[in-house]
Amino acid sequence: MNGEIKDNTPLGKLMHDFSCTNPEDMNYIELANRARYFKTDKEGQSSMCKIVEDIVAKEMREERIEIAKNLLNNGKLTLEEIAQCSGLTVEEVKAVKVLQPV
Repeated sequence: MNGEIKDNTPLGKLMHDFSCTNPEDMNYIELANRARYFKTDKEGQSSMCKIVEDIVAKEMREERIEIAKNLLNNGKLTLEEIAQCSGLTVEEVKAVKVLQPV
């Protein structure tokens, strides 16, 4: 799908709405109402902040696990040192170690 096409076809109008920052300029009322909720309503803003925070936390955790895996593969550090370097707990590093292929 080419998101650059923003013509008067239904798909073009939808692509326009997906890239639109102002709900007032959107073609589809359902999408505009939802965007307005997340942009202007306090509850919607709070909900969106929580969603973004959860995504960032998950990505950071995945990065920490990758760091721990690399350090475990290196084999030169203790579990405690790996925990300190990766930001994981020693128990989390042990769990990663168990899941590592031998």
